[in-house]
Amino acid sequence: MADIRRPGPDADVATALGQSNIASAVSRRVFFGAGASVAAVGIASRVGAQNVTGDRTRVLVLSGGIAYGSYEAGVLSALAQAHGGPRSYDFVCGTSIGALNGAVYCAGSASELAALWNSIGSRAVLKVKDKYAKIPRESAGVANRLYQLGRLVYDMATGDGQGVCDSEPVQSILREFLVLDGKVRPFRLPLFWAATDVTAGTATYFKRLSNVQPREQARATVSAVSDWPGIQFETPEGPDQFIEALRSSSAFPIVFDPAKLGGAARAKRILVDGGVLNNTPFRLVRIAVAQGPVDVDVVLLGPDFAGLGPAQSRNALGLLGGLFDAVRQQQSDDAVRSLKYEVQAANPRGRPVSDSVTISMIRPSKALAGNSFDFTDQASITANFKLGQQDVQTRGFTPYKVPDPFETSLL
Repeated sequence: MADIRRPGPDADVATALGQSNIASAVSRRVFFGAGASVAAVGIASRVGAQNVTGDRTRVLVLSGGIAYGSYEAGVLSALAQAHGGPRSYDFVCGTSIGALNGAVYCAGSASELAALWNSIGSRAVLKVKDKYAKIPRESAGVANRLYQLGRLVYDMATGDGQGVCDSEPVQSILREFLVLDGKVRPFRLPLFWAATDVTAGTATYFKRLSNVQPREQARATVSAVSDWPGIQFETPEGPDQFIEALRSSSAFPIVFDPAKLGGAARAKRILVDGGVLNNTPFRLVRIAVAQGPVDVDVVLLGPDFAGLGPAQSRNALGLLGGLFDAVRQQQSDDAVRSLKYEVQAANPRGRPVSDSVTISMIRPSKALAGNSFDFTDQASITANFKLGQQDVQTRGFTPYKVPDPFETSLL
């Protein structure tokens, strides 16, 4: 397996920023402590650190998965411990909770990401709007609960109800970790993320470039990503626009209100969760392929979909959940096939596909604890975070076999 994680000090990046004294202090404590240094050597040997050539683009892809994103954060934490920070990648791509994890990782540090997930159970992430808050409360009485339930049904069907939960708690968390002194914090790595534009009926893409001077290869990569034909990246300016654009990637339909960007109230674009069309955003990765060989690390929040058994399919919710998983699996498979096809088309007489693109994945080694929508179950969230760390330490990323050209031709 080609290694795409290049060791690099974390503290000097924070110092270069000049505006991240807190991140710098945290980094020095975490990454340069004697105990962490010893642990890092062991972890690095397990994830397969090797020397790599300088012409390969290194990409980290973070998929969506709601509260299961704690596993993803655990993976990032272990990678940072092993290699001294996030600079082992040229850029990060994310969707839904992967975009949020990626933003904190690119702008802050793995320590801040760990602090967020290890305290998220005390934060009201899924806070039901006041006008619907009595529905789940038995103490509210039957009449009040029925009235609010009727109001919810009316709002969703014919009124102006778009989401059951308030968006402010998520916005507040993003501001806490990503906004400093009224400005978006400097980013150490470029971040690209996807959302679903309901207004246009297509995926839409955003970017936040690094404030740290990148190496020459990274500069070329960022230029290509910015100008790639067929994809237009938006760069939201100002903290409010940035937070709303980032939130759009995780605005799960019905649960949260859609994000609204640009123009007068009636002209605003309606954006929802990027996972609807792009739960594992390989389309963003394909942009890097134009620059030459690319190595991709993917964090997937869940096992391969292998069909439903009798227990899972005995009711409508089980069937819907299975269909949703099947669609996501198909999207992921098609995206990998398309990635290979585009590499072949761009390099018909170039190097073999196996050299031009390598894909390695890590996914939970066992079923994740708790419910993917339950942000209050801190015990399960912490367990999933630790599992992510352990999987990096004991298993690492494993090569993903790119489908044969025959399979691509069937798309």
